Order: sequence, then C-alpha cells, then structure tokens
Amino acid sequence: MNQAKLKGSTHLRLSALWSPQTKLPKPDRLGLKSGQQRVPLRARVLLPVLLTALLVSLGVASLRIDLLRVRYALAAATLEEQRLLDESRALTAQMRRLRDPYHLALQARELGFVRPARLIDLRDAERNRPPAPERVAAHRPRAVSSLP
Repeated sequence: MNQAKLKGSTHLRLSALWSPQTKLPKPDRLGLKSGQQRVPLRARVLLPVLLTALLVSLGVASLRIDLLRVRYALAAATLEEQRLLDESRALTAQMRRLRDPYHLALQARELGFVRPARLIDLRDAERNRPPAPERVAAHRPRAVSSLP
C-alpha cells in the first residue's frame, strides 16, 4: 500500500504541473511581447537580403546594358574601319594608276605637251660646274685684321 500511495502522490504532482491552471510561458513566435509590436526576426533578416538581391540584380542589369552598348559601338566601329580600308585600297589603286608612265604619257599628250628634243640632267650639270673662287682672308668673318 505504501507503494500505491507513492505512485498516487507522484501522479498527483505530475498532473499538477500539466494542469490548465499552470501554464508555462510559450515562446513568442511573432515577436510580440506585452502589447508591443516588434518586427519579427524573420523580417529583420529577410528585408536586408531582399534589398541586397535587388541591388545586385540592378547592378547586373546595368552591366548587361553597358555590354550591349559596347557591342553596338564595336559593330559600328568595325563597319567604319571596313569602309575606310576599302577607300584606302581604292585611293592606292588610283595613285598607282596615275603614277604609271604610260598613263602619264597619255595625259601629257591630251594636255598638249611634246617630247623634248634634248634632255638636261641637272645632277650632271652640278658636277661639271667650276668651283667657286676662294674667299679673300679679309672677307672672312674670323680673319684677324692686320691693322694695329
């Protein structure tokens, strides 16, 4: 009987703990305590994460837009370079055609030029010229005067 009493008293004590009069404080899941409104922990963490994600996505979008602008500018510059290369080739071909001796002779005939009867080579004339007379010592700028 002693054991039965002990069991009964233990049962009484345990049931007293779980009785509706004895309520244990429940954890505040919404973050509200005693009538005060607090931002829940989940929102405090989620808001900066969302803002950071928004800023990162805006940064990535601006980089993509800049990349597209650079690609269009590169395409336009490539087309301009090709046009300039074609123009350079055409001008080089025209210059070579204009320097061609046959073409020059045709142009000279059209303008009324005639072939000269005699050709003077100026390089030969320079070599055959007599040397200039030597200067007199008195006319030299560094000459020492003979007067006292």
